[in-house]
Amino acid sequence: MTHIQTAVRGNTVTLTFPQDIPQKCRDYHIDLPKDLKQYIAVLLYKNSAVSIGKAAELADMDPVAFQFFLSSAHIPISNLSFQDVMADVKKIEQVKAHL
Repeated sequence: MTHIQTAVRGNTVTLTFPQDIPQKCRDYHIDLPKDLKQYIAVLLYKNSAVSIGKAAELADMDPVAFQFFLSSAHIPISNLSFQDVMADVKKIEQVKAHL
């Protein structure tokens, strides 16, 4: 078994993989520690456990880059419903009418 360590803000996580996995990752240009952190960040964001900013921080990405990363994976960067958006449009129209 092979051990791979990654640090997330001072906390170290050690994962154990079958011996051939690290080489397979290298063969396919997979940066296992980085990709795992990004995957965990996406999972936490998708489950509304963290904000997009906190997920970006966990993934070691700036927020805009993380949003592009989510978008390229077809993951919505907003959890607003259609009704939420329409309510906001209505509020904006009301404010505009009073200007």
